Amino acid sequence: MAGQFLQRLCNLITTSEPFDPETLSYVRRAFEDTLAVACAGWAEPVTRKVASNYRGGEEMTPDDPSGVDSEAAAMIYGTAAHALDFDDVHQVSNTHPSAPIVAGLVTAVKEEPRLAPRTITAFGIGLACNVELGRVMGFAHYEKGWHATSTIGPLACAAALSFLYGLDAKGASHALALAAAQCGGLQRNFGTMAKPLHAGLAGAAGLRAARLARAGLTGDDDIFGERGYFDLYSGDKLSTDPDKVEFDLYGGGIAVKLYPCCYNNHRNIALAFEARKALEEKGLTVEDVGKVEVEGPYGAFMALRIKEPPRVGSEAKFCGAYVAACALIDGEVGLAHFEDDNVSRADVRALSDRISLTERPKGQDKVTRDKAPVKLTVYNRDGEAVVQIERVAAPGAPDDAPTPEQMEAKVRDCLDYYSRNTGRNFDYGRFQAFVDGLFRDPSADEQPSLALGDD
Repeated sequence: MAGQFLQRLCNLITTSEPFDPETLSYVRRAFEDTLAVACAGWAEPVTRKVASNYRGGEEMTPDDPSGVDSEAAAMIYGTAAHALDFDDVHQVSNTHPSAPIVAGLVTAVKEEPRLAPRTITAFGIGLACNVELGRVMGFAHYEKGWHATSTIGPLACAAALSFLYGLDAKGASHALALAAAQCGGLQRNFGTMAKPLHAGLAGAAGLRAARLARAGLTGDDDIFGERGYFDLYSGDKLSTDPDKVEFDLYGGGIAVKLYPCCYNNHRNIALAFEARKALEEKGLTVEDVGKVEVEGPYGAFMALRIKEPPRVGSEAKFCGAYVAACALIDGEVGLAHFEDDNVSRADVRALSDRISLTERPKGQDKVTRDKAPVKLTVYNRDGEAVVQIERVAAPGAPDDAPTPEQMEAKVRDCLDYYSRNTGRNFDYGRFQAFVDGLFRDPSADEQPSLALGDD
């Protein structure tokens, strides 16, 4: 007999009713954010290289995956969404949840538009699966070196697609088993093209699993049982008893990235902005800085694995000293900071050499690392501490949610980046119509033309 975890998950998949965008409002935001950053990542080398491997892939545009095999399209979407490390995150599960789920759903809905009204709920189910898998395995899973987006993402995407396709409980359990057969991804790949590919692989895997299950392919009756998923992927022990998990379709909890780099940098960026302002108020400049120390809870900087000066933009996203230096010197951190030609700036490199990041010992903080403070101290050339500040919430986190104005500014920036790098225009109004169209059955009313122009 299947365990309670699988039974509850399959019950969520098979008994949930389709909701409108207002009921699960965070879903609309997640689609808008994910598809905007996918547009920005569309012309990145990693996306183009992935697309070039599939017939029609190089001609595919964000609003139109037709002419491309559906699994290949999901892989391209997921890779593009994660190419700039600008997509959303979820702290409890240590994942980028939306990229794989949205990649699978957009591809499936474009292939079968009649399924569009089920998209909102499908995403909510996928996210609930994502969150609870991460809650059960806890930080120990990530601590082992797994990239949780690509170990959890395939199952979350498969859960979403199982609802979208209307699979029964048996079919959904098989889809999850087939997705589990495709889980993997190492933090060793952070800073390379393989890292964003992980999200693409997860989206393609979830879509593939649900399609195969719908076609009658079977898997184990309970991949969460003994010697199954939890036993293989968890750390020394599970963080939560899986049989006591309750799936929350309304949970949300997604953090929107306001800066295009590893989320482990985001509290540091906010602190650096505050420190820059404090220095100015004291009549000091970056030239007066002797050194900068950033201290955080255990695990806060684990993903920032690039310790040497970055050579390319993809490495710079995972270099804590580089990103903090950019924030202190420029007062902003944007897409341009991670272009290959800009990562060797002499002023940034000189300050980076004087910035250190350290984690407090494991167990010292009695709250989770996202609830424990990160502290930044600036010393002058004489070794005197001149600025000391700390912060708990990262910008864009649920406790410091982005404003509508910040969301619009991010989307517009991403669309502008897309236009500059592809030569195609995708204006804001047409983009919003494209996102809204993913939730409506086109046979129900007249849909606007969403084809991307070359104007």
